[in-house]
Amino acid sequence: YIDVVNLWFWHKDEILEYDEKIELCRQKFPGKPIIQGIFLHEYGRGDVGNPPELLVYQLEKCREYLTKGVLEGVILLGDREIKKWPASAEAVRNFLKNQ
Repeated sequence: YIDVVNLWFWHKDEILEYDEKIELCRQKFPGKPIIQGIFLHEYGRGDVGNPPELLVYQLEKCREYLTKGVLEGVILLGDREIKKWPASAEAVRNFLKNQ
């Protein structure tokens, strides 16, 4: 049984399929709350960070789906990655400051 879906994109390429992935999640787990996870690091490929532009895109999509009531919340994972990927961390920080 699943109470809440915690949706993460393991590979950065999947972020560009955001709408399709959210819809698939809604189909597979109808009526379940969805929380979107965001990685600073691209864990699917080893030592690569998620590009700042892609993180901003994902945050914009999160905002869109939060507004629509599709997402219940967002989790940012990357506290240990901030020093490793400063440009990505700064992009997220700036996005959140300007909301």
